[in-house]
Amino acid sequence: SVGGLLETAIQALNNLGLSDEIDEYREAVIEAQSKNWRLLQAAANSYLYGDHHGVVIAGKFYRGGRREGGEFAQTQERDRGRALQLFDQARKLILQETDDSRSDKEAVGQLYLQYASALYSLHGQGWKLFDLTDLNVLPDIEVGYGSRFDHSQTFAPVDPDGNPLFHEVPKSFETSTTDGERWRYLLSQAAEVNPRLSPQVRRTFADFLDSQFGVQTLAEWQSYFRRPATEENDKKSDTGIFELHTLADDETICRLASGIKRFKLADNFNALKIYQELSQLEERGYAESATERVARMFADRRQYVRAAETWKECIRRFGVGKNLHRQMELDQIVKNWCRFETAPVQPARSGAEIDLVFRNGKKIDFQAFAIKSELLLSDVQKYLTSNPGNRLDWEKYQVEQIGHRIVTEGEKKYLGEKVAEWSLDLQPLENHFDRRITVTTPLQKAGAYLLVGTMPEGNTTRILVWVADTVIVQKNLDGKMWYFVADAVTGEPISDASMEFFGWKQEQVGNQNKYVTKTQHFNETTDKLGQSIPDSKLLDEESEWIIIARHREQQRLAYTGFDNVWISELNDYRYAENKVFCITDRPVYRPDQKVQFKFWVRRATYDDKQSAEFANQKFRLQLINSKGETADKGEYTTDEFGGFEGELPIGDDAPLGQYQLQISGPNIVGGNTFQVEEYKKPEYEVTVDAPVDPIQLGEKVVATINAKYYFGGPVTQAKVTYKIERNNYDSRWFPVSRWDWLYGRGYWWFAGEYDWYPGFSRWGCLRPIFSWWP
Repeated sequence: SVGGLLETAIQALNNLGLSDEIDEYREAVIEAQSKNWRLLQAAANSYLYGDHHGVVIAGKFYRGGRREGGEFAQTQERDRGRALQLFDQARKLILQETDDSRSDKEAVGQLYLQYASALYSLHGQGWKLFDLTDLNVLPDIEVGYGSRFDHSQTFAPVDPDGNPLFHEVPKSFETSTTDGERWRYLLSQAAEVNPRLSPQVRRTFADFLDSQFGVQTLAEWQSYFRRPATEENDKKSDTGIFELHTLADDETICRLASGIKRFKLADNFNALKIYQELSQLEERGYAESATERVARMFADRRQYVRAAETWKECIRRFGVGKNLHRQMELDQIVKNWCRFETAPVQPARSGAEIDLVFRNGKKIDFQAFAIKSELLLSDVQKYLTSNPGNRLDWEKYQVEQIGHRIVTEGEKKYLGEKVAEWSLDLQPLENHFDRRITVTTPLQKAGAYLLVGTMPEGNTTRILVWVADTVIVQKNLDGKMWYFVADAVTGEPISDASMEFFGWKQEQVGNQNKYVTKTQHFNETTDKLGQSIPDSKLLDEESEWIIIARHREQQRLAYTGFDNVWISELNDYRYAENKVFCITDRPVYRPDQKVQFKFWVRRATYDDKQSAEFANQKFRLQLINSKGETADKGEYTTDEFGGFEGELPIGDDAPLGQYQLQISGPNIVGGNTFQVEEYKKPEYEVTVDAPVDPIQLGEKVVATINAKYYFGGPVTQAKVTYKIERNNYDSRWFPVSRWDWLYGRGYWWFAGEYDWYPGFSRWGCLRPIFSWWP
């Protein structure tokens, strides 16, 4: 075919490195074959799927790269626009054919589908379908590396009342008011010309509807939809906007451009309804994929019973699927499942607590195994001391990765004896919902433990539990490092604790691709206050150090991970500076007024001594106007307190703006500013009557702009310019405390966010942030 020959010719030009000749050749062929809609279709596709970049040299665009250089340019939007023109030209040629002459209805249907696809290729910005592309005007070539495409997530547009907008099928292509209507019309024509394309057309439209109005648009709020964790949450109301599992088949909850909304969908705009109809087709391909999509949509809507029923029906009709994926999806819903949530280090002597999330199961068996921490620490030191050089394996010295090594790599040598075993009866939620509970373990003694949970007829989950009775605190001092060893529960210092310092680093041998591993090792002992300050010369800042604290008599063990040590010098602020303090009798003056001022010059030593260093000293006073012009205003002598006062006339012709009074002397300079302005009484005022009550997201807001003269009459026929801005707002409440007036509300807050705790993002209170915090 002619279209195939065009594609071959374009490929040949690319292979010959003559891509800059493609545009001229292609347009010549289009002109010669302007009555051949198949050629126009092939040309349109070549624009869509060819290279969309090139260079501009002397004002002319050359497609592809050129050795001569030039300014980089992109043509993606222009190429798409040209493809739309060619598709539309081909469509009009097809309309000139009689129904009897359209022998290749399959090809005509494909052209309509390809034209529709080109209209929809908006890089995920579906809202642009409400624009109407001018097919007579081509977009400009974009010079530079920037892109007009915003790849951020966008949401379905709404009308002024906040209701979602839909794309209807118009009577004809020419009567379409948006690209979306054009798109719908082309899809409908494809199905009309070739009825075998009807399932594909319906699936395409259903996919679009799902992308716009599916519950997955709420992904940003996915933490909200975590399963209930407490009895209170278990009894949560089923009527809220976020209760996905209460949705009827003709309802959805999605994020629109105006916010989250729950609303009903008509059958012809209901993706779930269309998928359900497609799943009943006799044609296996579309029925199979549509049935899977229905099952996943029910799962997304947290309607797990219906999702399981749909997966069972899918397996009955189409089998378990490749790699048993359908059976695995079903098992994820109906079988017994459990998992441990991540947990921080637990205090000793209180029983470590672990959060468990489970589904369906009514019982779980626990086993706890001690980790041989001393053996692990010894092996790590032996490995690094052996000089692994270029063969350094980071997993072998990362002590905090021991759980991963035991579970996934089978390093059982570090797994000690079983220290606890028990079972727990569970009360699962109905309808295959997850439930989160807190399990109190019998692990009282300090150490690391591998906790294994096995659910009968279900899975096995594992977690490494760290229980601590001793902590190591480190802090930078002036040229030294300070270490403090204390009881993890009470904070009492631990004296006479042995502290082992082990460090390592890699050094390159000359310019060779060869490295050697060097280690350092020394010991310290804590004093009666639990402190240790090692000689800074022993702590190499280029090495990574692990610090191990032991107390043999009290059977204590604590250690850090490998980390660098940074020894810094303490640069204490010099609390003794010369200060100039100046006040004026008012902040703003008119040009005909006088400025009355007073200066004090002192040394700020922050003690009780009254310094007379600047008493009876002479200083020159300068006045700097708004233009930066400086005028010398004479010399002044300070009194016994280091102060002086005076007044200055401004002058009737003084320029308006900010002025500066400044004095200078040996090792000191300073002053203050004031404004010089002319006052003109305003003739009228403008006010905005905003809503009194708080407004919810998505509600319509009515604001009234009023302009009135001060003598009482309205300002009429005035040109009004207004701007509406939307700002982020964060309000936090903290109880009143004694020093709020000085530091601000919440100054007493000393803890960090517990963002590691499940659900904290929903109910946690964030710490206050002040400008004076370091």
